[in-house]
Amino acid sequence: VRSKEMYKYLLVFLVSLSFFAFLIPKKKALLRVAGPTIVMAVLMGLGVGLAYDIDALDDRSFYLLVGSVLFFMVGLMDDLGIFRLWWHRLVGQILVLSTMIPIAVPFGTGAVSSLPSVLGYMIVPLWFLAVINLFLFLKNRWNLIGTLSLAIFCLLFLLSQRLGNLQLAFASLAPVGAILTFLVYNRFFSRLPLGSCGAMYIGFFISAISIML
Repeated sequence: VRSKEMYKYLLVFLVSLSFFAFLIPKKKALLRVAGPTIVMAVLMGLGVGLAYDIDALDDRSFYLLVGSVLFFMVGLMDDLGIFRLWWHRLVGQILVLSTMIPIAVPFGTGAVSSLPSVLGYMIVPLWFLAVINLFLFLKNRWNLIGTLSLAIFCLLFLLSQRLGNLQLAFASLAPVGAILTFLVYNRFFSRLPLGSCGAMYIGFFISAISIML
């Protein structure tokens, strides 16, 4: 990694880490779950990174950001008890995934009837649903989900950096700082649940970045 790139990566990491540490409730719980804090910290880290390389923000990055926010909102509605039954949440996930087709199928690959596009439409949504609901299932095991997602994001960052994909390197590194602070806070202070919004946000980020690589 060149020194200039290392500076940008370090800046994104430190911003997301410090922003989460600044927002977490210290004495009186201001947030019932850590999900909104993680989302704000990640978006702040990404914003700082993309401010230095605005060209790294392309169409698929836009869909990544929009999709992550939409899945956070679906998870937040689940935390608030709006979804009474499990299939209500599933319907919400499918509706959001319907807007994520540009991530599944590369731009300009031809007609939708082509074989790669058909496979993308069929397989990729199942991958998204599987990963997102896996993290949703683990949301109450904050130590496991935090450690697992931290390791996966670090691996995705190394792969993105090696492939020279700056946008995905930023997207993979920004959650690392927030999740690391989340683990430290829960380990040494008190338990702050991740919530459905945080679990679905992390699950979508991981599944989307792995597809985009």
